[in-house]
Formats: sequence, structure tokens, C-alpha cells
Amino acid sequence: MPGSVVCVRRSLGWSAAFAVAFLVLYALAVLTPWGRMVDGHSLGQPYAAARSFSVLRWACPAAAGAAAAISVVVALVRKRWADTLMCLLAAGAVILASGWLRDDVLARLSSAVAHGANSYPSRHVVITCAIALIVLRLWPWAKGRRVVDALAIAAVVIDAVASVATYSHRASDTIGAVLLVGVLAPVYARGRFPGLRDAVLRRPPTLVVAAAVWLCALAVAALADGVVATTGYLVLIALGTGALTLALGRAVSTRRAA
Repeated sequence: MPGSVVCVRRSLGWSAAFAVAFLVLYALAVLTPWGRMVDGHSLGQPYAAARSFSVLRWACPAAAGAAAAISVVVALVRKRWADTLMCLLAAGAVILASGWLRDDVLARLSSAVAHGANSYPSRHVVITCAIALIVLRLWPWAKGRRVVDALAIAAVVIDAVASVATYSHRASDTIGAVLLVGVLAPVYARGRFPGLRDAVLRRPPTLVVAAAVWLCALAVAALADGVVATTGYLVLIALGTGALTLALGRAVSTRRAA
């Protein structure tokens, strides 16, 4: 019983932290003039590769979906009924919630809407990330697991960059998408959640360096122009979505969830 209480507290704390981060990012990037300026400039970065990224934007969720289908089939064959059901429920719920939040709740100010639509969070990135977590939770084979982890993270990062490059979303939309998926991460893990140290703080120096690099990228994106600003936005998006997806993968993985 004490262990169950600890897991519940961890799960609720994790979901609350990600929900707060999701709303804080929305407030900063959408509701403040400075945030709207910086976020708006991310549209189309890197514009020179938009045509290539338009293909990748659809290839990433498709590849993740194929891997998830394999994972689900094998999990069902191995009678992992509860794990499979909770993964599918979590992914379906967060995908549905993303559309509702984007279209009906978290509207942008009319003066801040570019290209005719609200876009926080990116439903496309939510779909890719939510499906990737199914793979990370259910993937049945230990051999090559690190490769699978890396490919899942890469799919989310590439989809996020592609969404910005093709003028579909701003930088905050992509990072907010991963934060939203994080709210339901405990559902994937059926509440058997690791401590903060195991999920996020396994290497504190690395975390500090990553945070410092992310803040520097934000400053460069906000203050620079041209290629330098583009580089800043790419690091901002890739590091933000990649690090968050890595943390989610660790949190839901059957190897670490306890």
C-alpha cells in the first residue's frame, strides 16, 4: 500500500508539473508581446528546406504508427492486455484533447494569428509523440532498444522542425505539444512511475548544460538575424522537444517504471 501511494503521488506530481509548464509556455509565447514576436519569427525556420520537410512531416507519424502497430500486436500476443489498453487510451485521449485545446480553448489573439489559424499546441507533433510513447512502452525486444529509443526521439524532433519549416506551427506549438503528452505519461505507465531522479535527473550536469544551451538558443533566436537566428531556432526546437521526449521515454519505459 505505501508503494502504491508513492506511485500515485509521483504520477499526480508529474502530470501537474507538465500541465503547469504547458500553460506557462502558452502564456509566455501567446499572451505576451515579446513572446509573440519571438515565436512568430520562428515560422518558416529553416525556410530553405521547407519542401523536404513537408514530406518528413507526414513520414514521421507514419513510421511511428507502423512501429506502434508492431508493438501492439506483439504485446497482445504476449497477453499484455492492461499495458496495451492504457497506452491506446492515453494516446487517444491526448490526441483528442490537443485538437479541442487548440481550436476551442487556447485561442490566439486575433492580431497574433498568422496564416489564418490558431496553432497551440501542434496536433501533428502530439500525434507523433503520443504514438512514439506507445512504442517506447510496449517495444518487446531488448536487443536494439537504444536504437528504437533514438529513432522515436528523432521522429518527434524531425516532425517538430518540419512543422515549423513548413509554416504550419511556431516553435512554442511544438514544445507545448510534447508537454501536453507528458501530462498523460503516467497513464501509459499505469501509474508505476519512477522517481524524478530516474526520469529526469540521472545526470544533473548534463541537465544543467542542456538547460544552458536551450536558454542561449532562445537568446540567439530572439536577438539575431538570418542564419544565426535560424540556427538558434533549430537548437531551441530540437533540444526542447528531444529532451522532453527522452524524459517521457524514460518515465514510461517498462525497464524503468516501478
